[in-house]
Amino acid sequence: SQYKQLYNNLSKTEKIMIAQSKYATMGEILTMIMHQWRQPITTISMTANNLLVDLELEELENDTVHKSANTITEQTHYLSKTIDDFRSFFKNVKLPEETSMKDVFEETTNIMIHSLTNSEIELKLNFDDNISINTYKRELLQVLINIIKNAKDALVEKIETNRFIEVVIKEKDETIEISILDNAEGIPETILSKIFEPYFTTKDENTGTGLGLYMSKKIIEESLNGVISAKNGTNGAIFSINLNISDNQQK
Repeated sequence: SQYKQLYNNLSKTEKIMIAQSKYATMGEILTMIMHQWRQPITTISMTANNLLVDLELEELENDTVHKSANTITEQTHYLSKTIDDFRSFFKNVKLPEETSMKDVFEETTNIMIHSLTNSEIELKLNFDDNISINTYKRELLQVLINIIKNAKDALVEKIETNRFIEVVIKEKDETIEISILDNAEGIPETILSKIFEPYFTTKDENTGTGLGLYMSKKIIEESLNGVISAKNGTNGAIFSINLNISDNQQK
């Protein structure tokens, strides 16, 4: 298959980098899971403790039990949904699938929204819900999550208020362009040409591997037959991904 051929042609060093990138992504997503679980777990714990206190004081009423049970059920449903979202992200789908960009960004939002909200970042989605593409959805998700996470980190570091990340998608002929922009003041021109190089990072060595954008470029260009680029706009960086709507073949 096309994917196996590409993988077999890679050097040992590139295969090691792919493995490192995958483990780094898994670690980042597991961290997001832990943050997303804190609030519902705290709510469940407090609700159960309140029930025990009312029971001990012999003040437990049917209405209280009913409300508490509903609260616990809602929170456990949220935890279960979170597991499903992240399990879906790591599915090994070997065939391209027809998917709407609305669905792609619903999954991206499900994974990222808690982290963005905690950092007081507004995520703006600007595109037609009917835009769809035949592609390897999991790999595209990995790239989008990586770019949005990088934008989040830059915003937290540089901007104190009114932080935002905007996604604009335009369809033209047989291609779509996904633009991800932020207001984090941009990438220094001295390093802009280096950001897709392996192991290049501006982050602390404990928080950045320097492989995220390198792997994003390889995924977009070698696996999804597209093009990825970055430039500075008026308020911050703009990452652009151009993909053919129906050009992907089986790997």
